[in-house]
Amino acid sequence: MRIAFQSVFYPYRGGIAQFNASLFRALENLAEVKAFNFSLQYPSLFFPGSSQYVATSDKADKIPSTRRLNSINPISYYNTAKEINRFSPDLLLTAYWLPFLAPAQGSVCKLLKKKTLNIALINNITPHEKKLSDYQLNKFFLEQQHGFVVMGNAIKNELLQYVSHAQYLQHPHPIYAHFGTKIDKQAARFQLKIDNEKKT
Repeated sequence: MRIAFQSVFYPYRGGIAQFNASLFRALENLAEVKAFNFSLQYPSLFFPGSSQYVATSDKADKIPSTRRLNSINPISYYNTAKEINRFSPDLLLTAYWLPFLAPAQGSVCKLLKKKTLNIALINNITPHEKKLSDYQLNKFFLEQQHGFVVMGNAIKNELLQYVSHAQYLQHPHPIYAHFGTKIDKQAARFQLKIDNEKKT
């Protein structure tokens, strides 16, 4: 089986990129997987943090990816779809978490909907900072999918408000393995210079 995985990967930082890297590594044990990444995720004007990219000190999994998708350039939507189509996937897996990215990710899915099975892994539907356009953007993205993976009841219920007949698989969010081995509480307190008697 061939899986095209459309989302955000290294060199971008953040929880979604970390989650995607872990999922990519798990999937490549089962199938031929290719990552399709953003060339531009957010214009710097819209990004609230200091950098969208991993720092040299970060322990990021350097997933190899094709960086074509520009969130604000419609020409890149077509180019990304063409690139994915050349890979001839059996499945297009898209990790989705933000309505701002719906035009880009949803357009790629729409262009490929008749050629491949589109499955969306839904991290979030309602963003933390809500906007009037969220409903229509979410609806556009969700309507391009054949099925969904959700990791909790809240997301499942939101999904069903948008797509009442949605075919979905619910699986709990897995535990991350990239933070290192768990250590003893006393040893952690010693490393962090926290008094053993102090309530923390």
